Amino acid sequence: MSQDVPKKLPHNLELLLQKAELPSVEDVHDHFKAGIFLNKKTVRCWTDRTTHSNSFMLYSRALSIERSEDPSYWRWLWLEGDMDVEVAEMLKMCPVKIKGSFEMNHFNPGEKYEVMFLMMMKNPHVPDVEPLVKMTVELPNGTTQEKELSLKAMVPGQWAQVKAGEFVGTEEGGDVGFSLSTSEEVEWEKGLIVEGVLIEPCVDRK
Repeated sequence: MSQDVPKKLPHNLELLLQKAELPSVEDVHDHFKAGIFLNKKTVRCWTDRTTHSNSFMLYSRALSIERSEDPSYWRWLWLEGDMDVEVAEMLKMCPVKIKGSFEMNHFNPGEKYEVMFLMMMKNPHVPDVEPLVKMTVELPNGTTQEKELSLKAMVPGQWAQVKAGEFVGTEEGGDVGFSLSTSEEVEWEKGLIVEGVLIEPCVDRK
């Protein structure tokens, strides 16, 4: 006679439930498998189907985007097909400065995670200036990863996952910080749409 395999609950469940927006606390496992909102619908959390570890999407409202409240530079739109999520679209050229952070104790200890910015370029124009961005990932122990990347290969009108770095979850306190920035105004920035930052286990999803 076969026995049911116990369902694995999300890491640090009690802390997540304090921030969660759930219709009920019944069958928590199924809620997290489908994905739940945290922090007034600015963060989504789910358990990865391959590793069963916590995964997170920090939407634009959970990030600090310089000048994002100035309607002459940025505007806020509802994500197509999801009226619970807002994205930020750049309307006028200015240096891009985006940063955010998330508590390390939300991630499964020992699990390797990758940090990716989700962005789209509406403007099909390719400028003469190479569209470079600088990305950083900073860990609670003071370790910082830096990467400079050209976004020239981004396909207009398609969402792209731009990897900023990796880290391994630990039991230590503190935040995992991340940022994306440009040093000057360049024409490619106009039409940039930022959905947010995806943090999920490093696995081959092909």
